[in-house]
Amino acid sequence: DDVISTGESLHALEELVKTAGGTVTGRAAVLAEVNGLDIGGPLLLARLDRAVMACPGVYNCHVSLPAGDTYPLEDRLLTAGAVTITEMEGRV
Repeated sequence: DDVISTGESLHALEELVKTAGGTVTGRAAVLAEVNGLDIGGPLLLARLDRAVMACPGVYNCHVSLPAGDTYPLEDRLLTAGAVTITEMEGRV
């Protein structure tokens, strides 16, 4: 009862929804960016950053892999493997 009366459970639920929505939205943004590449098209980290940063609730991001822009052979299509998103500590 104390938790409900102070509003803490509602706040915790709101935070959980924000976190879950941000993660799903961020993952979808990465997949959309990669799936939108043309055959032979490069995967540019700046575009991944921009796609993730455009998601509601995202204040910062860091792409760890690939470590740099990726340029496939002209007859190859890049595809996304596992997309893992973790919350960064702190908020600027």
